[in-house]
Amino acid sequence: MAIGGQTSWAEEAQRRTREAEAQDKPEWMPSQEQIDGYFSNLRGGRILVAGSKGWTNRKAVSGSLSRALKFLGWNPDKATLIHGGEKGADKLASTIAAREGIITEAHHADRWRHSPECPSEKPADGGCWQGRKSCRRATQRRNREILNADGDILLAFIEDGDPGPSAMVREWIADLRPAIVCELDSESGLVSGELIHMDSWK
Repeated sequence: MAIGGQTSWAEEAQRRTREAEAQDKPEWMPSQEQIDGYFSNLRGGRILVAGSKGWTNRKAVSGSLSRALKFLGWNPDKATLIHGGEKGADKLASTIAAREGIITEAHHADRWRHSPECPSEKPADGGCWQGRKSCRRATQRRNREILNADGDILLAFIEDGDPGPSAMVREWIADLRPAIVCELDSESGLVSGELIHMDSWK
């Protein structure tokens, strides 16, 4: 694959190997400098977070983040964690990630800005409209920004079937993209985890 318009060392190695075989010469191998230069151009991994505001289980968040890094083969300093800047799962994930040297990127919901879909007149069903001080669609708009943030894997922490992060998971995995989903039943206190599309991805 070409990186930044340039032929990768892997493609160059394959080309020179074919030429060497045709001329009955030893195979060509890239230098360590070429290998290091190729990998330095690779984009770091982007980990998305979808979580409930009431999530408090730090162990589940830490374990899921570690598993994502291990699965994708990234070093923490090459990864970025994208979250919604809310309390609960977002705050836990960003705090843990920062301690591991992972870059964090918060997408806060802009509740003071209305979406184009909000009508200028108050609707009969009581939905959001331009005359409201805050926009009820702000969280959905922010969640959409996170899903469109060029992510590689989604970590979800869902408490009692929370519809916000649940909807994000459904949309994410519809395209067969990998996810680690943890769910909490607040009545029983049980946390369950599921790996989705982890084997078929790549």
